Amino acid sequence: MLHGARDTQEDEVGWIEAGTLDPQGEHPVAVVADGMGGHAAGDEASRIAVREFLEAYGKQGAASERLGRALDCANRALREATDQDAAFTGMGTTLLAVAVTAEGLHWISVGDSPLYLYRDGLLERLNADHSMRPVIAKIREEDPALAAEYNPNELRSVLMGSPIPKIDVSGQPRPLAPGDLVLAATDGIESLEDDEILETISEHRGADPAGICEALLRAVEAKQHPRQDNTTIALLELHRSAGDAETRAPEEDGVWQPVLTEFVPVEEKSEGPLETEAAAPAVGPEAEEFPAGSTTPTGESEAAAEVVSVSGQETENDGNDQSGAA
Repeated sequence: MLHGARDTQEDEVGWIEAGTLDPQGEHPVAVVADGMGGHAAGDEASRIAVREFLEAYGKQGAASERLGRALDCANRALREATDQDAAFTGMGTTLLAVAVTAEGLHWISVGDSPLYLYRDGLLERLNADHSMRPVIAKIREEDPALAAEYNPNELRSVLMGSPIPKIDVSGQPRPLAPGDLVLAATDGIESLEDDEILETISEHRGADPAGICEALLRAVEAKQHPRQDNTTIALLELHRSAGDAETRAPEEDGVWQPVLTEFVPVEEKSEGPLETEAAAPAVGPEAEEFPAGSTTPTGESEAAAEVVSVSGQETENDGNDQSGAA
């Protein structure tokens, strides 16, 4: 974690370790959340959301269904906390969760926390951005003056215990291959441009996941943004272990099932000086929306990988100024 310009740390990260990649059973899960700093108890909101999400995820059932159900539980827990303590009124958080199974990568997200896939020297963002940035970009194409009137850091969707305006889900699991890196982060990492994230990962590709996380946090810190947001990173690496023939799991239906041989969460905190806002005015064209818990069915795909390594690191930025912002 990189601690930014804020006095409080409102990011939270959590994970589930697993010895298998069973799509219907146990498999690795990582969650990051970014509390809304401009609202009451943003740090408490992110802690509650991550804790309740992981507790509700369970050990049986399709990953897509479990992700939706766990998100519902996290959102309900925020409402219950607010009902019990008026001091929590208005608190909220973003949430991004990923699950790795033999079918591939599954995710669910609310807010602006980005999810990236690094493969063969290329970086791709996988989830929707629920901040005003994509809306403003579309408005700018037709009316630059109007676009300038909007705050790019405002969030169009967050968890606050009320109905969730927008939820991004993986309609089908994204196939993964050996060498893939999956990066789930809070929006503080966006003080780096995508090409800078790509360059940093490529330069440190020989390091373990913790080393890559550390390099990314140092790159964020080096930007020295006066209002740097807290930054949390969970990095998952898929790789094939030595002795391929010996480490493969039994073959099922003609498909080699992945074997989980490593899952190493690592947290580091460092002082470093981005900021975001959340208060969800729905403006302009939107990404696909799904009600919480109603994710689309996932299809089957092969994930030809045998090892998942996870390194979770946070970097506290001045993050999410949310007049509500996450």
